[in-house]
Amino acid sequence: MRKRGVEWVFTYSVDNALVKVCDPVFLGFAARSGLPAASKAVAKASPEERVGVFCLRDGKPSVIEYSEMTPEMCAARDESGLLYGSANIAVHLFHVDFLEANAAASLPYHAAHKKIPHVDASGTSVTPAAPNAYKFELFMFDLFPRAPGMAVLDVARAEEFAPVKNKEGNDSPATARAMITELHRGWALAAGVHGADMAEAVEVSPLTSYAGEDLAAKDFTWNPTRPILTA
Repeated sequence: MRKRGVEWVFTYSVDNALVKVCDPVFLGFAARSGLPAASKAVAKASPEERVGVFCLRDGKPSVIEYSEMTPEMCAARDESGLLYGSANIAVHLFHVDFLEANAAASLPYHAAHKKIPHVDASGTSVTPAAPNAYKFELFMFDLFPRAPGMAVLDVARAEEFAPVKNKEGNDSPATARAMITELHRGWALAAGVHGADMAEAVEVSPLTSYAGEDLAAKDFTWNPTRPILTA
């Protein structure tokens, strides 16, 4: 990476249909901060939302996983809202100098209690109804305490966080698809497409616009094979 002149490494490690890969605003925010690490955050949707949160632990920038928080911690509030309400969406930037200096760092394992399908002693496939195993995970965010500080950029959930964690219901492919089309519908309206002309779904190709910029009504076309307005 040094030979190629790379200064920052962008990572995202959650299935997020609205992730802005190498967002220029985020890159500028990180570079201007003068700090070696930066992350994006959204406000937690509820105290019970299963996301890690940003905090200071022993005065050092950290992320606490939801599985390691007590119900009292999740519900704690101050005058501005949830005390631990800044959700980690696993979108990070690391300066190459920082990664090189910590490449050999020993990171802690996190135990996640999971429902793991398996084959029992008789050869029968079992799909457990309750957590039955522990998965030990390593996370990039455990590098944060090694930094002198880090920059956290608050972003709008509706524009940047559509996770896919479940087959159905909340945080599923269906909800992620709905968030994408709703965001792109807003881009179409802002570009001058009349609401009455709007299809059931709107989709803007990333080859046409990165984040809704430089769009005009003439860029949108109706796809007769399925109810979708595309650009």
